[in-house]
Amino acid sequence: MRMLRLALLALQGTLVPLARGALFPTQPIRKTVFYAGNEETVTWVDDGRAPHVDRLGRLKVDLYAANNTFLYTLGHDIDATDGALSVTLPPDLDYSASHYALHFVPQHARYGIIYTADFVIRNAKPSTEVVPFLATATSNVTVPAAVVTFVLPSTTLTSTLVGAASVLPSHATITAPSLQQANIPEEEAQREDDMDDDEDSRNVSSVYRPPTNPLEYNSALRGFGWPSAGPVDWERFKFKLVFIVWPALVGVSMAI
Repeated sequence: MRMLRLALLALQGTLVPLARGALFPTQPIRKTVFYAGNEETVTWVDDGRAPHVDRLGRLKVDLYAANNTFLYTLGHDIDATDGALSVTLPPDLDYSASHYALHFVPQHARYGIIYTADFVIRNAKPSTEVVPFLATATSNVTVPAAVVTFVLPSTTLTSTLVGAASVLPSHATITAPSLQQANIPEEEAQREDDMDDDEDSRNVSSVYRPPTNPLEYNSALRGFGWPSAGPVDWERFKFKLVFIVWPALVGVSMAI
């Protein structure tokens, strides 16, 4: 009878599992996907049952593939009370298995091994880093203003047209030709001068053609109020240039 009791106690001892620590893995879980070569985080908690994690001693964390095949030790001498561990899955291992699990091995073997749920490991995750676009201009661009110079026989006028740099060259010079006065009767010059008001609306060619006849020396300036023959009144020319042409150019530049 006594022998039978001892046999039953021995059988009960083999059927009762070893006391396990109260370490409960929270990462990875069944839906977790780890990537080879990436840094991953393994976490666990104390579920409040004895023996508590502070009794487990130091831990070792091993990686196992399906069918309980050992692959790699991810950590040694880990404090069970830390609750987390950063690991990097070696990219050169064979990750062709359907699933994997981590084994927490306590320092004290009597507490047994704690297993995580089965999870998936895939090859290195493609980089999602976004490279900033560098084509944005980082320096201020200064557009030079257009400078216009009027060169007259007795004076020179220089000014800057603000806002006209996009339609005018950076520097433009307009030079009045040196004219040779012709010996023309004064009456004809006065008659031509009476027609000035009608001639002001005519367009003046922007290209000056040198006169082939002395009588044509001022034909290009008729639009400014001079007769086609006779002496040129430079004071009137400067007056019309400053008070008619120049305000028109400034108005065009401001409109732009």
